[in-house]
Amino acid sequence: MTEAVVQVNFRRLLAEKEVRENTRYSMTDVARETNMSRQALYAWLNGDIRTVRLDTLAAICRFLECQPGDLLAFGTLNGSREREVAPA
Repeated sequence: MTEAVVQVNFRRLLAEKEVRENTRYSMTDVARETNMSRQALYAWLNGDIRTVRLDTLAAICRFLECQPGDLLAFGTLNGSREREVAPA
């Protein structure tokens, strides 16, 4: 059985925003816009988060102009996404 993990797509979504807006964002810029510390943002950037506060999730999604499901994806250790199964 493969171990399930939550994949954090912050880095990819930030890069897509930078391309879309033709600009570069420093972590200081992102911290200011999301009202988060740079240390907390680096944890998101590296996918090294263990808990998620809803207000933090909302601030990041608002800044990246995405939905929570775009930012966090259920997957496996080998990198593939788990097939979503509807509850019975």
